[in-house]
Amino acid sequence: MCFIRRNFEKGEGFFINTNVLCSMENQEHCQIDSHLLNSTFLAGHFKSIFETKYLEPVLQNKKLDILELRGTNENQQKILAKLRAAARLQNEPDTEFQTRNLFSEIWLLLGKEIALFNYGERPVQTLRQERLGQMLAFIHHNYPKKLSLEEIAGAASVGKREALRCFQSCMQKTPFEYLMEYRIEMSKKLLKDSEETVMEIAMATGFSSAAYYGKVFREACKMTPKQYRQKENKERQETKDYEHYRISGGK
Repeated sequence: MCFIRRNFEKGEGFFINTNVLCSMENQEHCQIDSHLLNSTFLAGHFKSIFETKYLEPVLQNKKLDILELRGTNENQQKILAKLRAAARLQNEPDTEFQTRNLFSEIWLLLGKEIALFNYGERPVQTLRQERLGQMLAFIHHNYPKKLSLEEIAGAASVGKREALRCFQSCMQKTPFEYLMEYRIEMSKKLLKDSEETVMEIAMATGFSSAAYYGKVFREACKMTPKQYRQKENKERQETKDYEHYRISGGK
């Protein structure tokens, strides 16, 4: 079984290595700050000394999937403090250099933390994970279409039962539960970033009707698509107003 459930408390964190499949469940009233790191952002350019000496030993370690940061030692506490600082920087303009320097420091601390653990005992890329990755890629590419379980399974050249086992063991959900969640997430982006109608968004993300889309959206998000769009527009405007106020010196 390739799925391992981990629970995290307030103030804790984790590092997930490249090419590792994972899913995350966010509890109500819980805020999660996530940072997706591009190796070029830290290394500067392809095959630089920073990449070969500091990044590749971690990124190419197939035994390292996730590193828990519970704050159990001074090194972890420093990492968590810098991650919180990085989250605060995201709300400030023109902080690219500060962000890069901060994550360079975080990466060095991660290297020290990784050295404390033995990652040679259990493989990460199991056959079931590889099959799941193929099916997820198929869903991500074809989610606007009407998909059958047979088509999803065929993306990994497996039968329908094995497809169900892959999803259940690795993600604890069915292929169609994942498909519906992905469609909802894609529709959120359109609600935030486009002026398309709710009907147009429903059709563009694979729902059979606006009514069905609204029903699924309410169950998942506890609000209607229209209410979600209004909330996002309000928050975007408040952010713009704050930036204008700050740049103008409070005038």
